[in-house]
Amino acid sequence: MTFMDKAKDLASKVGDKATQVAGELAEKAGPLAEKAKPLAEKAKPLAEKAGPLAEKAGTLAAKGVSAAASSVDKATGGKYHNRIETVTTKLGEALHRDSATTPTTEHDSTAPTTEHGGSAPTTEESPDQS
Repeated sequence: MTFMDKAKDLASKVGDKATQVAGELAEKAGPLAEKAKPLAEKAKPLAEKAGPLAEKAGTLAAKGVSAAASSVDKATGGKYHNRIETVTTKLGEALHRDSATTPTTEHDSTAPTTEHGGSAPTTEESPDQS
């Protein structure tokens, strides 16, 4: 038996085993797929409710970031303003990353801003409060 004959024989055995395993898995998957259908129907309304809740959470998180940035900036006397602004901007980008796919208003006054007017990517700047 040559090397090629051995390789063909081994490939045939592996193919047969793969076909057998795939058949067994398909038999097991059928009933599970049937069980998943009603669950998917139940999940649909929950997913629809999750979108606005996630958006609201993002808005609240942005307010929290803004308040924290302002407090830290004030506590440090503006010494770390640029670093705080950089972190605030990056957090704002992360919080609003998915909002580009959903309709939003033109101005988002809830985006994180620092006390000195630095802000995450928004169309509004907060007034300089120093």
